[in-house]
Amino acid sequence: MDTGRREVAEVWMAAGVLCFGLTALTTLTDADPAAHWALLLLLTLLACRFVPMLAVDVPDQYLIDLERLAITAWSARDVRSGKRRRTVIAPRMVEDLLETGAVVVTTACLLLAGVVAVAAPALLGTATLSVDEIGAEALVLFVGGGLLLAARNLRHRVARAALRVAGTYCWAVLAWHLLVDASSQQRWWWVALATALALVVVAAAVATGRGWRSVRWARRAELGEVLCGAFAIAALVVASGAFRVLWEMQT
Repeated sequence: MDTGRREVAEVWMAAGVLCFGLTALTTLTDADPAAHWALLLLLTLLACRFVPMLAVDVPDQYLIDLERLAITAWSARDVRSGKRRRTVIAPRMVEDLLETGAVVVTTACLLLAGVVAVAAPALLGTATLSVDEIGAEALVLFVGGGLLLAARNLRHRVARAALRVAGTYCWAVLAWHLLVDASSQQRWWWVALATALALVVVAAAVATGRGWRSVRWARRAELGEVLCGAFAIAALVVASGAFRVLWEMQT
């Protein structure tokens, strides 16, 4: 990451300010520690979608020749004499734009992977009550699925690998958490479920390599990512303890 570009430092400072602001908010409101980790984990899922949109900002003059459009619009009324000098976009400008976007996306994805590595086990460790624990497990599950599905949208290898590692790490932490607290019979059920899921994943991977990469499957993956985000937001209410507090107030 030592590229000598200011974008790396800007991403680090933005991530630090967001983490500090979230920590200050949860501390001043006297919220549970699980609420802090749940919010931080959800922000990582949202950031993996919004960061590429903000990083790759193509100026209008790179996409539309505004001068030519203006002349075309007035060509029926005004006939200009002489040759018009057309604006030419230098290849170096396009290269700088692409390089800046790649640096921002790569740095952000590496930071997201680092945040997930800390927030996922911390959330499962602090959500000790029965209701909050169910919400924390669901949040880790859906955040991991969302990160894995969001990685397909990135073409940079390092950024894509970082999101895939983060998503797989969430599921691994969740599996370890469930296996440690489960009985011997439940562990066998979890192992059987993991084996069946692994076979489905292998079959899907083989089918994708044979040419199942189509618009239809891309839309289904997009739908799955949206559902993971929606379920993660819903699980945040339970994992943060808000649902339990409202329940206790009613009872």
